Amino acid sequence: GQYQTLLDTGTGSYRRLLGSNIRPALGEFKEQLTQALRDEGILPADEGSTLNFLRTGYKTTTWWEEEREDASMDWMT
Repeated sequence: GQYQTLLDTGTGSYRRLLGSNIRPALGEFKEQLTQALRDEGILPADEGSTLNFLRTGYKTTTWWEEEREDASMDWMT
């Protein structure tokens, strides 16, 4: 199966936004969710850099996604 980006609908269920054969990194996942909310008109198209930062946070990768010498990238597949 694919890795899925899911959106909580607030009704106890989830809606599939995207599927991929490669696991998206944390930052990419956040961007996918934010873009879907913008496409649906839930978020404004442009909020400015401060609100974008507050929405996505300063951390765009998890510890295992950060590049390290001799680290495996097997988590992606």
